[in-house]
Amino acid sequence: MKGYHQRGNKTLMESHIHIHPDICNGRPVIAGTRIPVQTVMEFLGSGDSIEEVIE
Repeated sequence: MKGYHQRGNKTLMESHIHIHPDICNGRPVIAGTRIPVQTVMEFLGSGDSIEEVIE
């Protein structure tokens, strides 16, 4: 399956995306931050490069 990789007992996505009801109202965030995944996807969708998003 494309985009699905196993690392130990966690998938690659699970190790980078965190969901917790007390953080950003339970919206998926980048692990270790409060940056919503939706925000990152919006930047990428508008044409920003990964490097620009990281800045």
